Amino acid sequence: MTTRIRRVVTAQTGAGGVIAADDVAPRVEMAGGAYVHEVWRAPRATGEEAPGTPWSLDPPSGGAVFRIAEFPPASVESAPPFMHITRTIDFGVVLEGELTLMMDGQETVLRAGDTFVQRQANHGWENRGLTRCRMAVVLMDGAL
Repeated sequence: MTTRIRRVVTAQTGAGGVIAADDVAPRVEMAGGAYVHEVWRAPRATGEEAPGTPWSLDPPSGGAVFRIAEFPPASVESAPPFMHITRTIDFGVVLEGELTLMMDGQETVLRAGDTFVQRQANHGWENRGLTRCRMAVVLMDGAL
């Protein structure tokens, strides 16, 4: 099971900067063996949220998504790694645990504090550790 992710959203109003929302990530989906918390989905570069849109691995055309992904240990939920190619440029950081990044014929282990830039390449993730792995990732449409 996963925990809910708190999100704080700010905005600029006529009265100045305000906290516009202090709630939880509005959507959690299971994708490729991970719980994916969608914190923000923004079409184009406006930065405005696009609530209620159907979930998809990719962000809206010309937009971006911010997510927290939680991978249970492979021994707990033994789904095979989900190899995939996205049309995105992904910027991420491992927040806790460790995760194996698999490429075609190569792999490397990322640990808490490690970062990655994934550039439209076939890849997959697997938690071979004994504890949950949590990573934060921003996916930007690769056409930007």
